[in-house]
Amino acid sequence: MTDRLIATRFQLREQFTTELSVSVTFDRLISPFYAGERWAVRQGGSCLSVDGSWEYEPLPSSRDDAFYARFRFLSLEAAVAAFDASRKDGAS
Repeated sequence: MTDRLIATRFQLREQFTTELSVSVTFDRLISPFYAGERWAVRQGGSCLSVDGSWEYEPLPSSRDDAFYARFRFLSLEAAVAAFDASRKDGAS
């Protein structure tokens, strides 16, 4: 049965074990607006960009190719690395 399931969201272990109201999530996404899967790093209504800044995530109908290039990562590893770098820079 579990071979039918796929992980689509990850959360930081330290946030999972505490009672934080707004956790950071790493979401696996597939969209008709780009080929293949991408990853988003989200917290509340914000999304992490590839340069490490957090910005409001607009509704899907307001997103364009530039948005997807700035806010979608090609791998989970790239998303986690960008998140870790944002924390070291104090941008989180």
